Amino acid sequence: MPEYSEEDLVRAYDIMHDLLSGERKFRAIPKDLVIYDVEKDTSDFLKDVKVLKQLGLPMPATRLQDHYLIPVALDMFDPNLESRWLKPKSDYSFDALKYLRQHPDFHGYETMSPDQAVFNLREQASSFLATRMAGVRELREEEAERSAPRMATAGGGFDYEEEEKPPPVTLKVVQRVGGNNVNTPGCEFEVSTDSCGLRVFWSGAYRESPNYFNHPTSPASSVLQSGTYMFGVDGGDYGSNIQWDRNAIVALPGIPSVHLNF
Repeated sequence: MPEYSEEDLVRAYDIMHDLLSGERKFRAIPKDLVIYDVEKDTSDFLKDVKVLKQLGLPMPATRLQDHYLIPVALDMFDPNLESRWLKPKSDYSFDALKYLRQHPDFHGYETMSPDQAVFNLREQASSFLATRMAGVRELREEEAERSAPRMATAGGGFDYEEEEKPPPVTLKVVQRVGGNNVNTPGCEFEVSTDSCGLRVFWSGAYRESPNYFNHPTSPASSVLQSGTYMFGVDGGDYGSNIQWDRNAIVALPGIPSVHLNF
């Protein structure tokens, strides 16, 4: 797991403060730090907060590693919910309000107040971003070491031990919403399961919101940026209901795989 510094965490807090405040101009962001996924998640989260406050409802939440609560995206309960309320000239539609009023218990999830959800998301997303900063720095250092001239050993040969570790993958992705593409290092990652033919999803470990990883298991592989992640699956006996392993939180760069007991 990459160890972030106090400076990384302070910078991450500043970014999250700007995102949660709705700021469009950010304080200095490192040139190869990508915040697009966190920015989009935060924007969607603030829409959830707004509609729940309008209805006087709590925020659905889930507990990771039996320890800390993170908010759960409302569209986890109805995939069409977000598109229903994001209509022109309206933040939420009649259908969305009706659905939420009919499901105030959120199918047994834990809950917390919207204000507490904002605090918890700020804390965990800041840790996520600080981990990403440290991860990018670690991967860049490995890349520089790999590119440096190798020293001859005492026997006149070269030490090839470092070459056993695969080189980092370079991703070209949007740095932030409406921003330019940047080159940033990625981590090849593999998810295995007990069952075959499942689809795998990932979520940042600060808000449960599914993003497609790959399929079918087992295993399924793809490339992720550095950060702290949780994983889930659907398909097979699980149908369209995503099953999350909330105890297997993975920090990247680090171990290159995880096994889910599904």
